[in-house]
Amino acid sequence: MTYVIDASVALKWFVTEEGSDEAVALREKQISGEVDFAAPDLLLYEVAHVLAAKKRFDVSEAQDAIGCVLDLVADVVAPDRALMDGSIGLARRFGLSVYDACYAALAGQQNALLVTDDRQLLLAARDAAVRVSLLGTL
Repeated sequence: MTYVIDASVALKWFVTEEGSDEAVALREKQISGEVDFAAPDLLLYEVAHVLAAKKRFDVSEAQDAIGCVLDLVADVVAPDRALMDGSIGLARRFGLSVYDACYAALAGQQNALLVTDDRQLLLAARDAAVRVSLLGTL
């Protein structure tokens, strides 16, 4: 089974906060081969941005974390017309950022399960008939 993960999930692999245990458990499912991860390439930029901004991560730690994300996400999807059209449509329809809508659009295109810890994205994806689950409820 393929899960589209967003930055709210991937960041919890490196930043200890509410939901980190669940994110790490999900990561372990991927490592054991139970699930595959997909994400728009935007995920890499979002995770890198947050880690680079946090003073407790030095440059090499942030770079290693991005390497880990690249190793775990088997399908990093570059934008194409269909993904961008879907993202813009969802963003406009549900009041999401195009960034967040991109994850839902990709999950819809791939008929994958979107896993997020973002409640606004969760509700919008449900309303758009995208398969979605809140982190920790899998």
